[in-house]
Amino acid sequence: MEDLNWLIACFGVILILFIVYDIMMTVLHIDNDGPVAQSIFQIIWWGIMKIIRMYPKARRNLVAIAGPMMIVSTVAIWLGLFILGFALIYWPFLDHFYIDGEASPGFILALYFSGVTTTVTGYGDLTPLSGTLQITAFLQAGLGFALITGILTYLINVVSGVSERNALALRLWAETGRTGSGTVAVLRSLDYEEVGDLRLRLQTLLVSIHTIHQKMHQFPILDLFYRSKEPVYSPEFMIRSAARISIATQILSADKKYMRLKTVAEELGDVSTEIMTIIAEQYMSHEILERLKKPDTDDLEQDMQQLKEIRTTLIDSFPRLNLLESSENKNVLDLIYRLRIFLDEADKLTGWRMDDQDN
Repeated sequence: MEDLNWLIACFGVILILFIVYDIMMTVLHIDNDGPVAQSIFQIIWWGIMKIIRMYPKARRNLVAIAGPMMIVSTVAIWLGLFILGFALIYWPFLDHFYIDGEASPGFILALYFSGVTTTVTGYGDLTPLSGTLQITAFLQAGLGFALITGILTYLINVVSGVSERNALALRLWAETGRTGSGTVAVLRSLDYEEVGDLRLRLQTLLVSIHTIHQKMHQFPILDLFYRSKEPVYSPEFMIRSAARISIATQILSADKKYMRLKTVAEELGDVSTEIMTIIAEQYMSHEILERLKKPDTDDLEQDMQQLKEIRTTLIDSFPRLNLLESSENKNVLDLIYRLRIFLDEADKLTGWRMDDQDN
């Protein structure tokens, strides 16, 4: 019987170490989620997508609650397993506790003591008498306070990240004339701004995207699954708009008058590629990741057609532009290819094109 008691307590220790590791990976690690958090996020999203297929009209309402559901469920499971782990440590040794009242020793009592200790709200009706259990309770109270503080900080950062991502998405939506077209964004600027003004606009946009890139790298839940009811805030729209602005501006920079835009346009394309890559690393197959890193030069016919269409649109709108075809278009073609591959795969995960068709 004594061996069984120690086995239960050891299982409790293992459970605590595992859940603390998961919390640390999710809350403190700069570019990853713990296995429990990852599983919860994907299971909830999978369930919501199944419901959406049955009730497509409810899509926007359902995707809007996905993120909050993921956060609430993850926090509840974290705290629940943490409390359960310590309860398993106390349970076999309740005969070493002072129990005030007529409560009978049992697992529920151990769970109760673990819960009030974790939340640092002990009532004194149950007190460990042995030094080892007293130290254990003290450690649990300290860990519980630290974990709750860390979780609250994590929640604040996630909500802040969502707000910043939404603000950038809305800005890109406005810059592209509510079309998501990078060509439109460039043409609107050419109508009213000098080259220096356009370059400054792109640099400001680049800084904002770098900030969101860092946030998405630190909190992977922002990548795809924490979404707004409004489609324009979706990550796919944001990434598509940023990449298309880069593409159109790089094509424009072939004109000597606009060569100053080339560097910032390429940097905008690079950070868009980095965002697509970190999302692919988290949620997409190894094959897709490799295709993003090494574009298939044998599969560029439709991408070349898109490049020609953008160049033609720019020239038709501003005949004075001198946009000769050049071998330097490889970077542009690679970005067009990456964006196409990424958006196709993202649609399989999120069905974002269902919203795209409504706008």
